[in-house]
Amino acid sequence: MKTTQVILITLCIVLIFSDANTSDRYNVRSLGMGRTVVASTRGIEALSVNPANLGIPDGKRVTISLAPVNVRVGTELFPYDVYQKYFTGVDTGGPKRAPYYLTDHDKQTIRDQLPENGATFIDVESMYAGISAYFENYGGVGFGIIDHAGCRITLSRDFFDLFYLNGLPSNSTYTFDGTSFSAWWYREYNLSYGRKIPIVLPFIKNIYTGAGIKFVRGYGIFQTVENRSSLTNSVYLSPDDINTLRADFNYRVRRAGTDFFRKTKSDSDDVRFSLFPDPAGKGVGFDIGISAELLNGIILGISVVDIGKITWERNIVETKRQGILTIQGFEKDLGDTVRNTIKGENTEGEAFSTALPTVLRIGATLHSDQVPFLHGIPGKMLFAIEYAQGFNNVLGNTTKPRFSFGVEYKIIPFMPIRTGVLIGGGDDVRWSFGSAFDFNYIALEFATDNFAMVFSPNSFNVISVSAGIKVRI
Repeated sequence: MKTTQVILITLCIVLIFSDANTSDRYNVRSLGMGRTVVASTRGIEALSVNPANLGIPDGKRVTISLAPVNVRVGTELFPYDVYQKYFTGVDTGGPKRAPYYLTDHDKQTIRDQLPENGATFIDVESMYAGISAYFENYGGVGFGIIDHAGCRITLSRDFFDLFYLNGLPSNSTYTFDGTSFSAWWYREYNLSYGRKIPIVLPFIKNIYTGAGIKFVRGYGIFQTVENRSSLTNSVYLSPDDINTLRADFNYRVRRAGTDFFRKTKSDSDDVRFSLFPDPAGKGVGFDIGISAELLNGIILGISVVDIGKITWERNIVETKRQGILTIQGFEKDLGDTVRNTIKGENTEGEAFSTALPTVLRIGATLHSDQVPFLHGIPGKMLFAIEYAQGFNNVLGNTTKPRFSFGVEYKIIPFMPIRTGVLIGGGDDVRWSFGSAFDFNYIALEFATDNFAMVFSPNSFNVISVSAGIKVRI
């Protein structure tokens, strides 16, 4: 099978399974609490966010997580009501919609809402299987198989000006530096351990530390390494006013993908689809964390997760183009010329590495039943706050800091109410919400980190849905 076919099949699978700081979206409980994970998680929930919390007892010996998944689809370009008004046509009362023709006012309204470089994204995180166990004298251990997949399409404002708003008027220049596409799919096999440290410190009741190692398998990646393309339409003042179009195509992309089709025999052309293909990339990552329980019931947590990289070595293709196309006046039969200028040259690429989406998290929790001045609150209430800082902009991560605040309220013991607020992280302010049917041995959980979409279905720009089941013994 050709390498390009391998890449396309891999990326299609990514999109089928998919629908920003990573590694915490499959955690359904904390997602409903504004993604406050570093100090509030226990048992299997602590995997890949703060391994120290595996050593904190939560009343159960073993916890099994059954395929929690989060799907998130959104765009930074404009909200849904703008898309619905200007890009879906006009209702004619019949099966077909009539085209909507943009006025100058419409174009300006759309352009005012566009960021300089806006991303449209699809993200998925899912834990295929996860189990944790706690032993009073030895601490806690957890193991999980976690998939991460997604894609990003970033379009510059000039891209929309050219293709949707203003076309190519005389004496105009468009640059596409921010336009890019990326996609990825990788799996981690995470083994983590946490335990209490037998030391005595002032004002601290207990202190816990933990570490995790993850063996990473990459199944597909596409990266825009650089894009410095531009388009200029000039008019030379002459008796004929000749238009000169100059297109400068300067870009480089690379990709690697898993071959899901294997030959049945080494000397045969027959191929067979494999559910367990060899990965295109491999890597190792590490998580470290520490949590401290203070005397007044407050728990502080800090962790750094996804320290490591993936090295891609199989089916690597690099496409690049550096070409200039100049057209003066009106010429016929330019189709082949334009296509040949735009089309890049494919070469077999060299192995390359991608950093894992490293994130620092610092946070705290407070339990109402452990703090004297909150004893008057009926039921049990958990308050959580967190700061998350990504160290890179790869694989769905962002270097834009995120602050979040969350609450879990158990006025009805088997039906907790969870909510929170997220600020930053590359998104607007968002309101999260979640709940569960939580019984002694089993819990069915659901959450979203953009609950406002329920109340404003015409103006949202992110859809987020998460659900999972936990079994406790």
